[in-house]
Amino acid sequence: MYLKNQQGSVLVLVLVMMLSLTVLGTALLSSSIIDKKQAVRQDRNNEAFYFARSGAEAVAHYLQQNPDKIQDILIQGEDEVNIGNGKFIISVTEEDGKIKVESRGHSGDFSEKVSLSLIPGAFPELDMAVFCEGAMSMGTQTRIYGDVGTNSVANNSVTLGTQSKINGDVYVGPGGDPDQVIKTDGGWFGGAINGNKGNLPEERHYPMPVFPEFPDLPYKGSLTANNRMGTTTISENGYYDTINVLNQCSLTFNVGSGTLRVRVKDFVVGSQGSVTVRGSGKLILYVEDNFEMCSQTSFNWNSDPNKVMLYYKGELLKFSAQSDFYGCIYVERAKIDLSTQGDIIGSIFSSGTEVKLSTQSTTYVRAIYAPNATVTLATQGEVRGPIVCREFAMGTQGSVYFRKDGEEVWDWNAIPDIEFDSGDVGFKIGDWTN
Repeated sequence: MYLKNQQGSVLVLVLVMMLSLTVLGTALLSSSIIDKKQAVRQDRNNEAFYFARSGAEAVAHYLQQNPDKIQDILIQGEDEVNIGNGKFIISVTEEDGKIKVESRGHSGDFSEKVSLSLIPGAFPELDMAVFCEGAMSMGTQTRIYGDVGTNSVANNSVTLGTQSKINGDVYVGPGGDPDQVIKTDGGWFGGAINGNKGNLPEERHYPMPVFPEFPDLPYKGSLTANNRMGTTTISENGYYDTINVLNQCSLTFNVGSGTLRVRVKDFVVGSQGSVTVRGSGKLILYVEDNFEMCSQTSFNWNSDPNKVMLYYKGELLKFSAQSDFYGCIYVERAKIDLSTQGDIIGSIFSSGTEVKLSTQSTTYVRAIYAPNATVTLATQGEVRGPIVCREFAMGTQGSVYFRKDGEEVWDWNAIPDIEFDSGDVGFKIGDWTN
């Protein structure tokens, strides 16, 4: 009897354990199915978000490169773009003076929406080491560190000399054959591209900034900086016929914490002369006819280049051998000539047709922005910063360095006081919202 009772208890226990395992297995299976559905749902939501984000970024990039197309985009309404197993629907509207890009991404039955604002009036995007409207040539043993682009589709528009290298991608005009547009010297020591070759999605057109009207300022006559006569300082706004810093003499602009505006017909810094900008404010210098820095001179040396803005109306802007200029320059039509071992630390804007950077010159810039000019970098010349020009030529052992996300020379967001025509304004990225 006892054994029979034990056998019955064991049977009940086994049945209970089997039932428990069945319930547990069903629960685990159900949980696994739910987890899988949640994982699929999360993947689809993520995919939809990335579709939406990619669509907004693509449209924003297009408008930054083609600001003149904004009115066409605004009247277009919604546009749908299919990507693989998904799509995004994009719309562009104008609200409170800003451009709003709204993108809804779809992956299957799942969707996500993002919005991005673009702020008008911003400096055009500079994302390449060198961009030319037309031809670009690189001499022997030259280097470009960063991407390169041209609107040209003509054969041999981009030429790389012996042992020259582009450490970045190279983009040619829409519809062009990169293998025909880009020419590298053959053989063991031929030029090389350490990146991809491809096409621009659209031609790029960089607008010219507005060259300002020179202000009417109190007349001050002429000024000569002569150390034998004591310290020479300019602390007030004024209009001068000439400002002449004699050899081995110095001139100080005392800007305080505000903006000092000085207009002058002729400005000359003699050999080994120096110009200092004192204070936390800014100097805006308007030069009508002649600006020349003779050999071994300095202007705002080793100070913040954003403290100086030079506007020049003359025919030739000359920086002689071993002269150093720390500031931003905008010439209306002049040729720019930076001589041997000269340095420009700042920015160069030109509506003219020629920018010449001579042997062993050094240019650290926010930009060399000269859409109408031929920019020439002579033997062992060095540029750190992006170049926008009509044509570009590099001499032996010249080098250009620019990475959009690389190390900055100084505060990269400090843009000079440059304006664009209302029809050609650029855009900068504003806020993202979901």
